[in-house]
Parts: sequence; C-alpha cells; structure tokens
Amino acid sequence: GNPDLLTIRAREVMESNSIAVVDPDVLQGVRDVIASKLPVPQAKLKEANERYEQMCAEAREAGARRKPPRPADPTAAEIQEVGNPGAGIVEILKDGLERAGAAIERGEAGDGDVIRLVSGNPLTRDAVKEEISAVASAGLEFQVVPGMSLPSTVPSFAGIALGSTYTEADLS
Repeated sequence: GNPDLLTIRAREVMESNSIAVVDPDVLQGVRDVIASKLPVPQAKLKEANERYEQMCAEAREAGARRKPPRPADPTAAEIQEVGNPGAGIVEILKDGLERAGAAIERGEAGDGDVIRLVSGNPLTRDAVKEEISAVASAGLEFQVVPGMSLPSTVPSFAGIALGSTYTEADLS
C-alpha cells in the first residue's frame, strides 16, 4: 500500500503506462504512480480547463465573488476500477489494449501495455491466479511484476536491514 515500497520494476512499469485496471483496495498513493512520468495529453488538459471555466461561470451565476478552488491537475492515467472480474478480465484487458493502441496512434506517450494492479502479492490470491489463467488461455501476452513481500516490507519500512536468512538490527 505504500508507494515508497514498490519494487523498481513495478514503479517503472506503472510510471510508463497510462491504462490501468485497478482493484478497489489499491490505495491512492499507489494509483498516483500510474503514468506519472508521461505527459498529460492536450485533450485532457483542454477538457480540465473547460470544466474549470464552467465551474467559474456557475459560481458567478450563483452570486459568488471568488473563483472556486481549481481541481487537481489531470494526469495521463486512465484508471478503471474493477471488483472481482474473474474470467471477465480478458474482455476488460482487451478493451484496455485497444485504448492503449489508440493512444499511441494519437501520438500519446506510453508503452502500449495495460496494467492490472492488485494490492498485495498477486500470486497468493486465488482470484488473481484465476485471472492469470484466463489471460493465458486467451493468448494475451502478460508478465507478473510482484511487489515486495509482506515479510520484507515491514522491516524495510521500519529501517531495519534484512540479512540473507535473518534480520539484522544494530542495537548500539
């Protein structure tokens, strides 16, 4: 759940792709990493500015003397939240791949991949293993990029170095 504890590979994959299918329990800090290294498409920036101008016009009409606070800047990320799609994940990912391909054709940055982001270790959850089987059966290319395991994240977060077969702590 802590974006500072993502593996280097997980961070690279997340930063360089804009299309993501995400579980509801993935925290906002981790979601914020998605497409963080990609430029925001001009169409998204224009749409955000138009929405803000509309908010300002509505506030003026309502008698406000100040502009409303500006919403957070848009990002390049296109995040689709899904619960437990099971075998339906194949269609969701195929749709994501089509959107990623269309983004590349429009000249937008990204690797053209779709991220399936779940919290925790993906290989210890039966639902995620079923999704992996369905994606493999459908013939889609994929790779599993695990995060840090729970036994290593707790000491790392506490600043305790891990040894090869034991935990090291300097008590001096």
